Amino acid sequence: MTAQQLKLKSRIIERGNKYHIALSWYTSDGNRKRTTVATGVIVNSFQKGHKKDFMAALEAQRKAIESKWESKLLAEALFKEKPEALADKILFSDWLLKWLDHMILDGNDGKKLSGTTLYNYGNVIRNSINPYFQERHVMLSGVNKDSLTEFYTYKKNHDGVSESTVKHYHANIQKALNYAVEKKLIEKNPAAGFRFSKKKPAHNIFNEAQVYQLAQYVRGTDLEAPIFIASTFGLRRGEILGIKWDAIDFEHGILYVRGELLEYDENGHNLRWEQRTKTDKSERSFWLTEEQKAYFENLKREQDERRKDPDYNNKWREFVCVRSNGDIISPWYLSSQFPKITVKCGLPRLKLHEMRHTVISLLILKGFGLKEVSDYAGHNNISMTADTYGNLPSMNSKRLAATMGSIFNFSSTTDSNLTAVNMTDFSNPAQK
Repeated sequence: MTAQQLKLKSRIIERGNKYHIALSWYTSDGNRKRTTVATGVIVNSFQKGHKKDFMAALEAQRKAIESKWESKLLAEALFKEKPEALADKILFSDWLLKWLDHMILDGNDGKKLSGTTLYNYGNVIRNSINPYFQERHVMLSGVNKDSLTEFYTYKKNHDGVSESTVKHYHANIQKALNYAVEKKLIEKNPAAGFRFSKKKPAHNIFNEAQVYQLAQYVRGTDLEAPIFIASTFGLRRGEILGIKWDAIDFEHGILYVRGELLEYDENGHNLRWEQRTKTDKSERSFWLTEEQKAYFENLKREQDERRKDPDYNNKWREFVCVRSNGDIISPWYLSSQFPKITVKCGLPRLKLHEMRHTVISLLILKGFGLKEVSDYAGHNNISMTADTYGNLPSMNSKRLAATMGSIFNFSSTTDSNLTAVNMTDFSNPAQK
């Protein structure tokens, strides 16, 4: 379709007390369409003696709106006639935003996404991905494995992001390009089959003595409760702060994970609790030991006593992790303060989420199987646990090591005279 066939016309009209631009045009099948666009300009709001300048500015606005609509309508017509041609005319950065709008309205395969997920998608696209491609004027048709490799290399070398963060970028890009394939703008997804390093991530963790040292340091502080929960159950940040008192069954000694405290809006704030978890398997429960149950009982008694103060903030009285004045502890504050606390108490610097890795790692080192640990951690499947923590030695491998150690006991042998081993000793390797 051409501009001549479109026959777009526009004029200035008054509606209410404001000026609008009335638009009319013809579709490819000959039907006439109309719409109006508000200018926000109040009728006759010009100063005396300045009407000519006022109307000239309004006329310039009319032309700009008409031009914008002409480009938009021609692009839409071209997309209907020949979708693949649009890939040469749309910036990849614009397509990412279009995909983001699609995710907001339609979700992922018809499944509505949570507010935090959409907020994080938008953050990554607008602040980390789009500036790079927009500056280089990369079109949708120009995205290929080479351009993606250059982008990921740039982010790692110039911005210092981790391999894990790059993979998050790639996940969004791949989904957006899948949408382009679905809309027949491109034939195949250049991000599909992209190879990343399979090196297992190295997590910093504490040993048992260091966890105990941290717990002692935060005794009596506002962050005692969330750090106790983090170091005992290995919960995620939102799960820790989202625990309410009604999620603790004191009669039977059970802690339930039912929701999260979330922090998001355009500024990353706006605290709210949602009855949701990261995955279906994240909604789980934990048996409490008598000591753990006693800890929560004492904590609740202390909070009930503080509520007698007229200045106590009762807005968050349902929640376990609150400050001494009743204020809720925000996710951002907990994440930002935790590494500082680990350093102040004389330990290596550790991020809050690495305390989750600490708990999971200690469980595996204590001999629990991957299936048990996967359920405890709330992982979506056992393969995720295996991929992340499979490099840790299990108790079974400890038995194997003990067996081999009994064969070659170097502490009591020399290079030239190995101790003889009676093969009957292998009847019960666990006793070695």
